Amino acid sequence: MLEVNPRISNVRIINSHMEISRTFSKHLELRIGCRAKTRIPKDSEAKKAILNVELTIAATENDDMKIELEADVFFEFNQIPDDYDKVMEEKCMPIAQERLFHMLDDILIIMGYKGLGLAEKVSY
Repeated sequence: MLEVNPRISNVRIINSHMEISRTFSKHLELRIGCRAKTRIPKDSEAKKAILNVELTIAATENDDMKIELEADVFFEFNQIPDDYDKVMEEKCMPIAQERLFHMLDDILIIMGYKGLGLAEKVSY
């Protein structure tokens, strides 16, 4: 199988919901969930695909923080993948997740909170 080099061409946040307690602890233990669905192009010659990602982040011991974020992450490839699902899971998902964690930090900072720094903490 030839090497497929995915790159993100666009990210579109579809849905977001955040509940953060005014008095939350600065040292929260978080539970992170992630689900994804691949949408391949109808044109068999297109070198692109969409990964729909749903992130959930919640405090494990209380209701101090609950974040839900859904986004479509648009990928372009240097060549058409042999197996879209495998490429999306193994190569694209880590890239998409890291980008969404950075975007989430930006949103939290705009809201007046510190970023969670999940992109630096999660290993793939």
